[in-house]
Amino acid sequence: MQSRAACHAAEPPPYPRTVKRGGGKATIYRVKNRSAVVYQVAAWIGGKRERRTFAAYDDAWAHAEQQASAINTGRIAVGKMRDSDRDAFVHAERLLKEIGTPLIDAVKSYVAAVKILDGKGGLTEAAREFAERHASKLVSVTVEKAVAALIESKKRDGLNAEYVNQLRRPLERFAAAFRVQLAQVKAQTVQAWIREQGGAPKSQNNLRAHLVTLGFFARDILSALPPGGTEFEKVAKLRETEKDIEILPAADMAKLLPPAAQLENRETLLWLIIGGFAGLRPNEAMRLDWNEIDTKRGYIRVRGGKSKTGAKRLVPILPNLAAWLSAIADASGPVFTFNANERAQYFARKQGVEIPFDGLRHSFGTFRVAATGDVARTALEMGNSARIIAKHYDAVVTPEEGRAWFGILPGYRSNVVAMKVAA
Repeated sequence: MQSRAACHAAEPPPYPRTVKRGGGKATIYRVKNRSAVVYQVAAWIGGKRERRTFAAYDDAWAHAEQQASAINTGRIAVGKMRDSDRDAFVHAERLLKEIGTPLIDAVKSYVAAVKILDGKGGLTEAAREFAERHASKLVSVTVEKAVAALIESKKRDGLNAEYVNQLRRPLERFAAAFRVQLAQVKAQTVQAWIREQGGAPKSQNNLRAHLVTLGFFARDILSALPPGGTEFEKVAKLRETEKDIEILPAADMAKLLPPAAQLENRETLLWLIIGGFAGLRPNEAMRLDWNEIDTKRGYIRVRGGKSKTGAKRLVPILPNLAAWLSAIADASGPVFTFNANERAQYFARKQGVEIPFDGLRHSFGTFRVAATGDVARTALEMGNSARIIAKHYDAVVTPEEGRAWFGILPGYRSNVVAMKVAA
């Protein structure tokens, strides 16, 4: 069998000879110089016409086939470029030469970035934001130190001690779980940790809010996080379902007070009547001092530094509360000692009564609105907004039930009320 070169020598084809493979092609030229005949293969590669010279026709043919096949498969598709395409190609390579990046690498990076953005903005905009976020060197701060700095800052600002404690406790748990640099904390792991803590959606959202506060402080004060949104803000909020408040029936309150009045330590009695007949929050009651209970003028002063909202208010001492207080000797100093709430709850359970969570304050608000029909007045007394009072306490019980609650008095009259309510 004769070789391609032998066949070619016997019957030389016309030149130039084009080798085609699909849409790709390469051209073979036969060139005669002074000493011998050679073969040149020409093809458009990368916007330029490239030539290679071969002494043997077989070698030239093999190379022409390879180039034509490559162009046809798209690896060297520029062989069919229009003039405008070639100009764009050359200009792109010139621009990339400034940063030393090959064209193919630049295209890969661009495509990947566009996919990541997913239509949420332009690549230039994203790059500019990234540069701004990393323009200054971040201060390296651990989660533990960031939490300690935040708590100390809140104390120096003179914020309510109970609020500071409510912030400190969960953040210290978080710091114990994340012993890393604050900048290393990611939203996904934070969300997983919050879900592990359990609790109602509202509790988990409150925990998220504390962490967002930490993030803002670390970003704006410590310069430990870059400008813009923090990882904590990316944590998804849970949907909170509305839950009706629970109150203590008047019959149960009337059942608790007489035996509480017989206790040698009157603290449990005080806890029940100040919560139920004045509507103080448990944390406000715990910080109450005897000089803030003015029975002569008929009010309890809740100072701004001791209230949840930071706003001071005067709470009226209603007639039935005044009657219960009149039987208690004057005293000085703090009204309650540590764990007064827990002791009152324990006492109530021994009497066969379960006090709902924050049930004394909720009972005051519910029965006060019912007895007076005045939402705005009750809001001022409780240190809340009228919207909250109307949402939770309005139209829950009848006016008669409201008057019965505030008709619970010391002695035999409390038993009468209890029987009326029970009936």
